Amino acid sequence: MMMIMCRGLAAGALVAALGSCSETKSPSVATTPATTPSPAPSGAPVCPTQKLAFTQEHACDNDGSVEFCLEATDTAAQNAVRALAPDVQFQPGSRGRARCSASQTLTLIPLNERDCPAHHGPASNEAWSRLCALAALGQVREIVATWYE
Repeated sequence: MMMIMCRGLAAGALVAALGSCSETKSPSVATTPATTPSPAPSGAPVCPTQKLAFTQEHACDNDGSVEFCLEATDTAAQNAVRALAPDVQFQPGSRGRARCSASQTLTLIPLNERDCPAHHGPASNEAWSRLCALAALGQVREIVATWYE
């Protein structure tokens, strides 16, 4: 049995102070050291899901594409998007669901049958990786589903 002894700590400070608390161990029970999860391998891509208005399970809940805004004059950003999604469609002057401003270009990324094996179902792992790579671009603030009205 292991007991953590901390005196005089407010509940909010308890977590922060756990490292400085003393441990009292019962001599009759052996304990194993706590393990912490290993961090992601160095260089492993991390998907910035906070920039995606959908999950992988719902990435294909759209009318055939997803969209976001890019600054109209940022050709470097447009080239970076084109490198990740050669079938990108730029629509200057359109606001779209992404609500682009007058100084931005609506950017559409089509999703085909390989990307979305089931209509309105989950995205394939390859398509999700591509969407994550697009979301990771600093110039992309949010990627939303395209719905034509």
